[in-house]
Amino acid sequence: MNSLKHLRSIQQFWENLGNRSPILFLTDAILRSYAQVIFSNNPLSGLFMVTGLSFISARLTIYSFLGALAAIYSSWLAKEDKHYLRQGISGYCGAVFGVFWSWYFQISLPALALFLILALFLTPVRHALIRHMLYGRFSFPIMTIPSVLMFYLAIIIIYWLVFSATLIPPHGIYALAEDISPPLFAISSLEGNELYTYIQKNYIHAFVIILIGILIHSRISAVMAVVGVIFGILLCGFVPAYLKTGQEVFLGFNAFPAAVALFGIFFVPGWRMFIFTVAALWVCAFIWIIVGYAFKFINLPFLTIPFNLTIILSLIMARRPLMHRLGVFAVPFHMISSPENIRKLCGEKPRQGGWISRLRQALSNFTNLKKKRAEESMLLDMMVKAKRISIVSGAGTSTESGIPDFSDGSCYWKIYGADEFTFTNYLERAEVRQKYWLMQMDFSALIKRAKPNNIHRAAKFLENIGKLQLILTQNVDGLFQKAGVNPETVIELHGNIEAALCSKCKTPYPINHAENIARSGNYSVLCPNCSGLIKPSIVLMGEELNGDRFGKAVFGLLSSDLIVIIGTSLRMEPIAYLVDMAVGRGIKAVFINTDPTDRDGLASLVIYRRAGKLLKTIMSRMGSNL
Repeated sequence: MNSLKHLRSIQQFWENLGNRSPILFLTDAILRSYAQVIFSNNPLSGLFMVTGLSFISARLTIYSFLGALAAIYSSWLAKEDKHYLRQGISGYCGAVFGVFWSWYFQISLPALALFLILALFLTPVRHALIRHMLYGRFSFPIMTIPSVLMFYLAIIIIYWLVFSATLIPPHGIYALAEDISPPLFAISSLEGNELYTYIQKNYIHAFVIILIGILIHSRISAVMAVVGVIFGILLCGFVPAYLKTGQEVFLGFNAFPAAVALFGIFFVPGWRMFIFTVAALWVCAFIWIIVGYAFKFINLPFLTIPFNLTIILSLIMARRPLMHRLGVFAVPFHMISSPENIRKLCGEKPRQGGWISRLRQALSNFTNLKKKRAEESMLLDMMVKAKRISIVSGAGTSTESGIPDFSDGSCYWKIYGADEFTFTNYLERAEVRQKYWLMQMDFSALIKRAKPNNIHRAAKFLENIGKLQLILTQNVDGLFQKAGVNPETVIELHGNIEAALCSKCKTPYPINHAENIARSGNYSVLCPNCSGLIKPSIVLMGEELNGDRFGKAVFGLLSSDLIVIIGTSLRMEPIAYLVDMAVGRGIKAVFINTDPTDRDGLASLVIYRRAGKLLKTIMSRMGSNL
């Protein structure tokens, strides 16, 4: 613990020096650029990274250094936020671009000139990809994609300059296969020794040095780096002969970073995530085979394409509701740090039962088939006889669309520190507003991708046949409206994420306007009318509910002859009060939840099942084709 504090004090001292000296600031930015290549922002990790590279190839070290320097310079010219320069985010694409370049081009005046010119354009390419990939509809990290695209462009340009325009002779720029760049540093004392030859040939010493750099940042990442290399070596035994020459690139720039990135960088670490990571490494090898085969016909290297596609496919998979139930959670991009920090933020996710309890549940479902059929018949009879059906909807309604439940202690919410999101904290604490807007932008992107499920479609069917009286929902995702339900029928008790309003004068604003201001780094979004703080029109803890909505909810529920409560524990007010009041007036209630609630005794019928599949069955018997 004392050594950790000592290390932190050294880092703080180094940062203070960097703030006083431009040369030290640039040195720090370059070292952090190297550190970002191994998913760290620690300059000491970057020092070990560049040292490891210097034991592999002098050309690799020189070009990666110049690439980082050029990318940092172009970011400075573009007046990029100093934070991105300081953390190495601006320079790491240049370092990776330099690594790619060193594999195919020698150190010569034409090669250096072209490299530096192209490296300067990495920043606008990175900005465009951030705008369209990270902040666009896809919400994917850009990783090494700018470097890959720029390198492919470089290959095309150089091919034209050499073979079409004949401005540069081939021997003046291309590195020949036999032109192996010696290491910048060599273990000369062991030269001639068999052990030295084996170590030098397989770059084991370089990998150990780089591994120490990873270890400085995270022990978990260091372990996963070893796991990635071991699995990569095993997977290399299954690849076709035409890929044998690219095994080092697959190991060092695809399997190894994929293992580190998946377990604790882009995803919350855990034993389920470890299994997911191992499976993803197989996918990475499969992509390598496909891409390698396709690219050999156009004579292009595969570079880090398998790594990038593996991460993107994994993130797409993680958006499925099934992955959340299996314990696979993506880390919001602005929260990415180290696996240890993510574990600390997330804590232990509540266990949903081991394999024995799941087996017992499966057997119970099989033996209780008769009971399930009876419940379906009772629910069908009640809904057929009812003329005015109201639906009370909780978070469990949206989890079937892949939206995490705040109330179940979901890791998704713990990462943001959402327990601090009270109305008072939002008004008084700038750091809470920053966290809230970052969460808002991520959550908004998640909701935009979400699609209505069978529960929402069932509500639309009830509206079509004239039975739907009211939907009272605690959710803010607007999925009932997406399913086609008349917005006038839906009362969103806690607001809607698609709008914003001033916390003082209640003037409404487009959410995109407020998000754009927050995205620029200003998290205290002010109302131009009264200078009050603008917030998403979501009711925070401690904030008063809209009185009109509450009155409409009371009238609607009391006008119903059947209330169907779906996916809510009824622990929060005023939703619990409203249900109590309606049942007290003699209105029948049906509870459909996966777990018991404290108010189950109020219901005329209680069903412990996932509502989507159940309602699909009921609606089909009522004539729907859900």
